[in-house]
Amino acid sequence: MNKTYSVKLRPVEKTDFTLRLPEEILSKIASYLNQRELCSLSLVNRRFLRISRDPILWPRINLLGDAIGDTETVVRLLERCSLLTELTVVCRDDIIHLLHTVAHHCPKLKTLSVQRCPPLNYTDLEILSKNCSDIEYLDLDSTGCLNMNADAHWMEGCTPCACPDSASFTNLFANFRNLTALNLFNCRNLNNKGLEQIATLCPKLKFLNVDEVQYLGDSSVKFFVTKISSTLKHFILDGETLTDESFTSFGELKSLIDLRISFCDNMNSGGLEAISGLSSLEWLKLRRAGALSPQDFSHAFSNNRLKNLLHLDLSECATLSDDGLISISKNCPSLGHLILCWCWELTDRSLCSVVSHCKFLIDLNLCGVVRLSGEFLENVPSQLVGLESINLEQVPNIDVGQLLDLLEWNPRLYIKDYYGEQVYPINCIENVLLDNSFYHLQI
Repeated sequence: MNKTYSVKLRPVEKTDFTLRLPEEILSKIASYLNQRELCSLSLVNRRFLRISRDPILWPRINLLGDAIGDTETVVRLLERCSLLTELTVVCRDDIIHLLHTVAHHCPKLKTLSVQRCPPLNYTDLEILSKNCSDIEYLDLDSTGCLNMNADAHWMEGCTPCACPDSASFTNLFANFRNLTALNLFNCRNLNNKGLEQIATLCPKLKFLNVDEVQYLGDSSVKFFVTKISSTLKHFILDGETLTDESFTSFGELKSLIDLRISFCDNMNSGGLEAISGLSSLEWLKLRRAGALSPQDFSHAFSNNRLKNLLHLDLSECATLSDDGLISISKNCPSLGHLILCWCWELTDRSLCSVVSHCKFLIDLNLCGVVRLSGEFLENVPSQLVGLESINLEQVPNIDVGQLLDLLEWNPRLYIKDYYGEQVYPINCIENVLLDNSFYHLQI
């Protein structure tokens, strides 16, 4: 006869296992959380609030817009972040208050990005440069800084700058002894003397962006190039007011791997010839170089001189012909990104050469190349196996059927049609229609 036994189970104790863990372990776990998750962690209990406020957990902070927190809350956060090394601030009106806090509480800061904020005052940048002198990367994209006399110098080309060198905000860069990257995109207060000061005071500079900064002259650009030629690797600028006097000097930048010039209206064969000698270039942008001849392009890209190019942007180079593009395709086989917007002299003949020779192409932008008929698309599936996107906006003679054939080969290919709309595979459209029909039937 089987006996039955009754076992009285002890109730399971509801204990919080985290109470048994030392704070060092919890801090290590918390180090894998992002700033939003750390804020959530702080709401659990007082212990996690204390752990979440450990400065070692806040080496990087991103503040995107005013809605992320009021000034008082953000200031209190920054005051606790004594080990902060990277700070990004975008579109905040209280930037001056925040930078004053950073200057007094974050001495280890190395990367500072302040984008699309009100311009900094000279004294604000002065305080920052004295207290956070280890900054290596300074980004003032569309923010900039006023000179000491608050003169904006909007039209320096017409109204000469009257302030002395010591009044330019650029003289403060001497305090950033390790500065290697500087982004002054659309910083309209930068003048010719300021550019020369950057060259003199920042000997370690490897990256400079002064695009959308107009009225810089040839003499200042040449001075900058000569002074910084051994270290500069990335140079981005607005070339509207420059001539071949500047462009030919770029041949001295032998370490350059990235050169982007907007508005090359005054570039001639000598300037392009000098640039074509930069054999280390991986990224090249020459926008609106309308003064160059078709032969200039063919010659500059011959003999594998720019064979290391990975990204090439020749937007609005109206004189670029089929022969020039064929030379590019044969001598730049590693191209991954090719942008030819509004190069309206090009035809399928040169694009067929691109498809045949540029096997690693990922992105092809042909917006406004109006003479294309689509013949070059036939060999894309067999030749460009890694292609991810193709822009055919404002290209009138390519049939939608040709684009659908491409999508049948690769449904994930991103294609823009004549109207700039994304083209979807037929089966994708059918599924959407079927789903909608089923939904209406259920109703």
